[in-house]
Amino acid sequence: MEFINKVLEAHAKEVEENGGMEDGDQSVYLLNDAVVVLSLEDKNLSVNVIVGEPYSLNVSTGLLDDDNE
Repeated sequence: MEFINKVLEAHAKEVEENGGMEDGDQSVYLLNDAVVVLSLEDKNLSVNVIVGEPYSLNVSTGLLDDDNE
């Protein structure tokens, strides 16, 4: 599956620029017709592909706000 290779290439570049992934980290990639979630658990990278267009809500979790640290 060529799209997986493209996601992994983009992910490798992102990881290199941002200092790597730690156990428990996830990266999410939105494709034209799917969402790909990469997860690192016990030094193993797992790939979860969710086919279909995601639902979109105009809602913020607030988890990235400085007040929630």
